[in-house]
Amino acid sequence: MSGDSVVCTNWTDCVPDSIHLDLGVASDNCTPEDALYYHYDWWLDAAPQMLHTGLGNRLFDILPAGTIHIRLYAQDLCGNRDTGYQQITIRDCKPPVPYCHTELITVVMDSTGQIDIPAAVFNAGSYDNCTPQEALRFSFTKDGTTPSRVFDCQDIPNGKEVILNIQMWVFDEGGNADFCQTRLRLQDNSGNLCRDSSTDLMVQGNVHTVQGEGVEEVTMLAMESGLRDTTG
Repeated sequence: MSGDSVVCTNWTDCVPDSIHLDLGVASDNCTPEDALYYHYDWWLDAAPQMLHTGLGNRLFDILPAGTIHIRLYAQDLCGNRDTGYQQITIRDCKPPVPYCHTELITVVMDSTGQIDIPAAVFNAGSYDNCTPQEALRFSFTKDGTTPSRVFDCQDIPNGKEVILNIQMWVFDEGGNADFCQTRLRLQDNSGNLCRDSSTDLMVQGNVHTVQGEGVEEVTMLAMESGLRDTTG
């Protein structure tokens, strides 16, 4: 009899469907293999008192999600019988369907210069075949360990506004996940907590020696962020 295994399902509405399982074969020193008699029974780990039975060594039944225990009985023409056992786990493997808001706009807070944003705020109606919407989990990362993220001035290079590409991951109760792509428009507020920078400033003028004579082809190097080099 085959060993313990996991059987994946992709039930559309989480309604159990028929499952075919080969339970294994036996051999005998007197009875041909095709003359051996098989029957089986199975029960749910959550309901051991409810025994289901069937003939043959191939299980064909509607199995719900969870842990299933199976006993296979093989008997030869002399009445000798042996038993095999296996345990299988039926699990939902269908990932959730993620839906994101196209873009969200927010500002850094006056008091701290940062804002803590839950991944769930980008959710626009994600759903799953088995897990209720209120039980879905959300994360900024594929590993599911970032349900929220702190954004601050370091995320706004120009100190005014930035558009960030965001992945919102959705997880169901079975650990299946998928994501959608969205955007966060992060702005500095009227308190101007984030230092502004500009690439539009230019230093112009003439360079003279201490004697007042003009100097040509001089390269000027800006030492402060926000200024750019120019030649005069």
